[in-house]
Amino acid sequence: MFKSFAAAAACASIVVLAGCSVTKIDTDHMSSADLIKSPQYMGIRPTVPKNVQVIGPVDVTFCQKKIPEGPATADQMMTLLRIAAAQKGATAMAEVSYHLNGPQTDTCFSTATAHGIGYVHT
Repeated sequence: MFKSFAAAAACASIVVLAGCSVTKIDTDHMSSADLIKSPQYMGIRPTVPKNVQVIGPVDVTFCQKKIPEGPATADQMMTLLRIAAAQKGATAMAEVSYHLNGPQTDTCFSTATAHGIGYVHT
């Protein structure tokens, strides 16, 4: 009887914990200040939707100054771009692109750039 009670208690705790761990984040209503702290929640669309307030173009550049830090990845550039857009007041982006630029310059082993259009849902 003890084994079945322990098994039932274990199952019940798993159900309770699983129910508690489910959260829903309302990303459509996050402010730009929220998105500066959590840029991964900023939505990106292929084109700027109608009926939005366009903030304008957003551009970021990353300079690899040391060989060990490596060139910027697309994920790193998208994070930097989302933060820059949120700092301008945007809550979403569209027409996003990323480029790892060619050979080194006098100050950078590599550079990466990202571009997008920031906007706010109205």
